[in-house]
Amino acid sequence: MTRSVRNEKVRKSVKYLSVVFAVLVVAILFSIVFTEQAHAATAAEKQAEADAAGARLSESEQAKAKTEESLNAAVAGHDEAAAALNDAKQRESLAATNIKTSQELLDWYLARKKTDGEFAFLETVLGTSGFKTFNTDLKINEMTVEESAKAIEENKNALFKAGLARVANTLKERFAHDREEQAEAAKVKDDELVAQQKAEFESLKSEADELAKKEAKEKAVINAAISKLGVPYIWGATGPDSFDCSGLTSWSYLQAGRGWIGRTDADQYANASERFAYTSGGAQVGDILWWPGHVGIYAGDGQYINAPSSGDVVKYSNWRIESATVLRFP
Repeated sequence: MTRSVRNEKVRKSVKYLSVVFAVLVVAILFSIVFTEQAHAATAAEKQAEADAAGARLSESEQAKAKTEESLNAAVAGHDEAAAALNDAKQRESLAATNIKTSQELLDWYLARKKTDGEFAFLETVLGTSGFKTFNTDLKINEMTVEESAKAIEENKNALFKAGLARVANTLKERFAHDREEQAEAAKVKDDELVAQQKAEFESLKSEADELAKKEAKEKAVINAAISKLGVPYIWGATGPDSFDCSGLTSWSYLQAGRGWIGRTDADQYANASERFAYTSGGAQVGDILWWPGHVGIYAGDGQYINAPSSGDVVKYSNWRIESATVLRFP
């Protein structure tokens, strides 16, 4: 086999594979388009999605309200614990100050007694007006020493208790602080979830409303066609007392306020915003069903309304529906 023959075979093989690949790509694209059409949601389905999203939103809002209650309780608990801790610290500080004051007073008396000794005693004697006054002053000095010692002991107990209270309230305050932080984090999370679900609900509700408006227009088209059931077919007629096939479809769209879609089946095919096979399952009531040379209006349940041919009247049909192309207009 010569090189030129081999090259020619390679070129043919590459060309063949390219054609096969192109066909596969086209088939995949058609499959995607048809699948999307087949799964086009109705207003009722979209409304059901919106209702489910609304229910989820309501549950999340209730959970958010409970979280906010927990946060408020946590903040109040934290404030209470902080106040108790502050009170314990103040009592501890006061007890320490009292101990210091009492100790200083006691030290002063003891130091004076030690250093002054008899002079202090003599000063007391000479400074009195009589035995009774002397005895009273002496007792006062003794009581001052006793009371200072007693005050020191009492304040030591108070300091110990205040210290325990401070430790306990420190733990309570930290626990309350942690609870408050956890509640705040939960609230942030709930706020984000509610905002997300609210956006989802509003989006679905908007889609459902738009689909409902669209379906109302589609029903208006089929209702216009229904109103002409039994009217005779006349070639070239556009109504309202007789129609040909495209005359009926164009008249029905005009009556429904959908605008001008074209006079002939060819015009209507060209003016459609979407075209796909009926067998894809995406046909909706009010869509135009198109065949070369003929059109009808899809009525649902595998039927359409059309003006068939001379000698016939506007009526329901299902003939050749499987071979129809669906035309959709804005």
